[in-house]
Amino acid sequence: MKGYVIYLSTEQEVDFRGNNYGYWTGKTYRHDDVVYPGYEDDKDDESVKVYKLKISAEKMSHKLGERCTYVRSSVVEEVEN
Repeated sequence: MKGYVIYLSTEQEVDFRGNNYGYWTGKTYRHDDVVYPGYEDDKDDESVKVYKLKISAEKMSHKLGERCTYVRSSVVEEVEN
């Protein structure tokens, strides 16, 4: 069954080599008025949030750009569960 994950970056364009967070776990953290996303480097890690619908992942991806202080771009990727 396929699903969708969100890859987060601190760069304007996701290039998978620069300053990237990784795959979103579904949690955020706050420290000194800065909001950080929870993340994992491996998209197959069990803590990575997997969405059933691509549109849901895209909407959350946009929201994370607004909520998290240093998230500048993101990519929704398809995965097999």
